[in-house]
Amino acid sequence: IMEDEKLTIDQLAEKIKSKYPAYNDMDNTILVEKIIAKYPVYKDQLIEGSLKKKEGVTGSDVGVGSLESQDTNNLTEGFVDTTVEEAEPQITAAE
Repeated sequence: IMEDEKLTIDQLAEKIKSKYPAYNDMDNTILVEKIIAKYPVYKDQLIEGSLKKKEGVTGSDVGVGSLESQDTNNLTEGFVDTTVEEAEPQITAAE
């Protein structure tokens, strides 16, 4: 992504909130930190240094669990540029 195409935390948060109004009440920085913790691909869309990350911070430290509790499993539908398809489980009929 070109440097002039990158977003600030607030711009990325507004993009997320416009697509998912359920997050309108969440602080922009917290929302973006949780999204990046769960979907690291979005870090490339941020302007370098706009997300101040402490050294040693893990996904669990920024509360990814609380984000998942808000049913974010479909958060990236139509939002992620890169899609990962899950393989269908191979089920064979027992005869």
